[in-house]
Amino acid sequence: MVLAPHTVRREAITPGEFKGYPYRHLGEGFDLAYPYRFDEITANGALGDATQASEELGREIVEAALQRVIEFLQDFLADGR
Repeated sequence: MVLAPHTVRREAITPGEFKGYPYRHLGEGFDLAYPYRFDEITANGALGDATQASEELGREIVEAALQRVIEFLQDFLADGR
């Protein structure tokens, strides 16, 4: 709604259909974390209630994420890397 509003089909927005996290057993002694694909955990591509989405909330999320990236880069560069 903020970064690419022309791609949002507002009439199709529905609450998420969470399927849960699939069980993965890698064997004894394995401790491995890796991300799940969206199609593995949600039936319709939404996590949470997408009907609560708004341009204002999206803008807040984008601005907060951008601020965190800026802070990370400032810290990273300040360490002389």
